[in-house]
Amino acid sequence: MVYGNHNDETGPLGAKYVLTSYFEIYKLDMHTREWEEVSGLGDWTLFVGNNYSFPIRSSECKSNRISFTDDFLDYYAKSEGRDMGVYNCEDETVDRTTMSSDLLSPFCPPLWITPNPWLLL
Repeated sequence: MVYGNHNDETGPLGAKYVLTSYFEIYKLDMHTREWEEVSGLGDWTLFVGNNYSFPIRSSECKSNRISFTDDFLDYYAKSEGRDMGVYNCEDETVDRTTMSSDLLSPFCPPLWITPNPWLLL
């Protein structure tokens, strides 16, 4: 389970929008059925979004990262899709992803699209 914290920011025209500032990462202990907070993802990268979340091993991308898309639907239109980026679990920093406005949908947050591994065989 991943929990992200948001901070309100003010845009260039005075509009308020929300930005993710950090993530808390928890692992479920299957024996005790309790959540345990962990400091990172180790050799994994996690992709988090509105439509789909999934992990990838570090051999395919940088490890110990959380890539996230703007999925807070209540604020999406106001934030103009600004809340996207990569969270580095090691140094707890967020590298913002910027996209031109012509690539962003006015009604739907960005989606992760992944290839079907069976089609790659």
